[in-house]
Amino acid sequence: MIEAEDDAVAGTAAEAEAEELRAKRQRDALRRFMATHKLKPHPWSLQAGVSSGSIYAFLKGESQSLSLPVATKLAAVVGASVSAMLGEDEGPPPITANVTHHLRGDDVHALARGSRRRAPMPRDADADLLRVAEVQNSNSRLLPPGAMIYWHDRPLTLDEAARRISIIDVAGRGLVLGDPRPGFGGKAVIVTVSGSVIDDADVVAAYLVEWIRPSV
Repeated sequence: MIEAEDDAVAGTAAEAEAEELRAKRQRDALRRFMATHKLKPHPWSLQAGVSSGSIYAFLKGESQSLSLPVATKLAAVVGASVSAMLGEDEGPPPITANVTHHLRGDDVHALARGSRRRAPMPRDADADLLRVAEVQNSNSRLLPPGAMIYWHDRPLTLDEAARRISIIDVAGRGLVLGDPRPGFGGKAVIVTVSGSVIDDADVVAAYLVEWIRPSV
């Protein structure tokens, strides 16, 4: 009898935990929905003809759900379904990476910390070392505005990077996108992505470009 009671208690606790997780997912989805549609609880509730208190109580965790009549009226304000509003028809969120740089011409410029621009993350990327440059303008037809260039912060020697498209750190200039080739006296010749040539370049480091994602 005691074992049966223990099992019942454990089952109830598991159900309560599942319900809390479901409510959290729906709250997160509702916040995203409100941000996407630029909705505020009070004016939204007035448009829907419901009490704003039901929205606030749900968002604050004071209630575990929105009633179906309330949710239906809220979703109808923007012509959406309840399942879309509460994230029930969403797949898993895409894995993304921070855009850390911009490409302008042949030069790659670091963005200020705190940039919120995101890009899809390649499957085999190391999130801690991944760097991403968004093309702003380029003289190459292969790199239209909006394309993404990916590399890892793993420096290569000039010989390792030779004749491979790389992000090249050139002393006195900064990061350049191109194909480095050993020159004389430890210097390099760099053929940039636009086809121009940088002679006698002092290469500090080179980073192999591993993925390029066309603009969409």
